[in-house]
Amino acid sequence: MLFVDGSVDPQTKVGYGTYLAVSENTLFADTLKRNVKTKRFNNTSSTKLELETLLWALKDLDALTNEHKIIIYTDSQNIMSLETRRTRLEQDNYYTKCGRLINNHELYKKFYRIVNNLNIPYF
Repeated sequence: MLFVDGSVDPQTKVGYGTYLAVSENTLFADTLKRNVKTKRFNNTSSTKLELETLLWALKDLDALTNEHKIIIYTDSQNIMSLETRRTRLEQDNYYTKCGRLINNHELYKKFYRIVNNLNIPYF
């Protein structure tokens, strides 16, 4: 299980992302505390930070993701909607109807590449 979350100060655009990877044999409180990872992100927004944090966690856990099924837990509506938005985003080549590249398009592309290659079900 992979738990991800983040928080951003919108004025400074500084945020902190946190993840916790848990397997059935690491459910003890002292072990859980040691496994919480936190990282500072600059020039970010809440939507961007949630995705940056998830991608960072998946990169950190790369060796595990190929061997084990990972279930991701997040409260990010953006991340949870990526499955249903994928076809439209890719068909439109990540452009809006007004002809502007959507924000965070590179992060979305990276997310889809990772999900394609790993044993990660959509949430």
